[in-house]
Formats: sequence, C-alpha cells, structure tokens
Amino acid sequence: IRPDADMSIVGAPTFADEKEIAPYFISNVQFMAKNGFISGVGNNRFAPKATSTREQTVIAAVRIYETYRGQTE
Repeated sequence: IRPDADMSIVGAPTFADEKEIAPYFISNVQFMAKNGFISGVGNNRFAPKATSTREQTVIAAVRIYETYRGQTE
C-alpha cells in the first residue's frame, strides 16, 4: 500500500504467548501491533493458535485502510 512506510518493529509490544507465534510470522505480528492494527485478545495475549473472527479481520482491515488511505504517492 505504501512502499515508504516505516516497517520497523522497534518499540513493538510483546505478548505473553509470543513464543507460540511461528518464527516466520513474529515480525509481522510485531509490526501490526506496533501500528495499532491488532491488539491481541486480552490479558496481554495474542492467541496465535486461535481462529480469527470475521469481526477481528474487518477491524484490522479498516484500521490499515484508515492509516494508509490517500498516502500512495
């Protein structure tokens, strides 16, 4: 969406169950959490083995869209 976006994960929050997140996804989860697109399921947990609901997916998509809309140049 935005090639010049800051993709750093410095300062990203950590989740209590972070060790359960697959190593190849951890930086993606950290990026999404740092930017407020996702926030976990409560109690500082991400629940990586749980199924995402439609509502959670829509909320993340809307947050991403609202952050980057109109910034394609």
